[in-house]
Amino acid sequence: MVDGPSVKYISQLMTKSDDPNQTPNFSISENEDILKLFKNRLPETFYSNAIINKTISEKDKDDVPIKILKDTVDTSSFAETKKDILSDTAVKINMDEVIIKPISLRLSEREKTVLILKKNILSTIRNISSFIHEPYAEEILLYAATKEPEEIFKRFDDYKSKFFATKVLETAGKYAPITLKKYLYNPSHPIYNLLIKSNDTIIKELFKMPTLVGYQSKAYILADAIIKKRLTPAEAESICNSP
Repeated sequence: MVDGPSVKYISQLMTKSDDPNQTPNFSISENEDILKLFKNRLPETFYSNAIINKTISEKDKDDVPIKILKDTVDTSSFAETKKDILSDTAVKINMDEVIIKPISLRLSEREKTVLILKKNILSTIRNISSFIHEPYAEEILLYAATKEPEEIFKRFDDYKSKFFATKVLETAGKYAPITLKKYLYNPSHPIYNLLIKSNDTIIKELFKMPTLVGYQSKAYILADAIIKKRLTPAEAESICNSP
């Protein structure tokens, strides 16, 4: 049954021009007869717009299948999760397939010779003449000065003509100040004459010791502490002589 307000509204629409953008207000009535009347009497464009824009009731909404468009869903999180899973899997696979290759050290003939000479350094410096003219002689003697400083002092004549002689003696003196003491009180010895010209700070401090303590002093045992100003020569002497 068609009610009065609906008939009046239809009459108004019928008198208007066919505007494709105009949408009839179907909400004026839920009566099926009204919808049929609209379809039969209104221009087709009016009816089409009305059907498209008609508000669907809650019941209708439940029955209408919802189509989810691809661009309305944010799939980036899914993609990242998938990517992370694949990455973790790949890492595990790669770790399982890792083959550790043996390390290959390729040494030059010079490097091999130096390693052999350093291996038994005491025997090496007892035969300095066998390598003193080799390009690695300085390296060998500097190494020997840290391991066998007393032998370096004893065999000074074997390398005294070399430009690195002072450097070798300085190294030996810092590692063995008690051995160096023998030459600090002998100004006529070639080692004294060579080291007295040294610019090394520690060697200079050691050369001051004879003016502070005697040759028989045990303070040279604590030479490191004296040079670093932790002890005076007198304090070192007292410590070394205490029972």
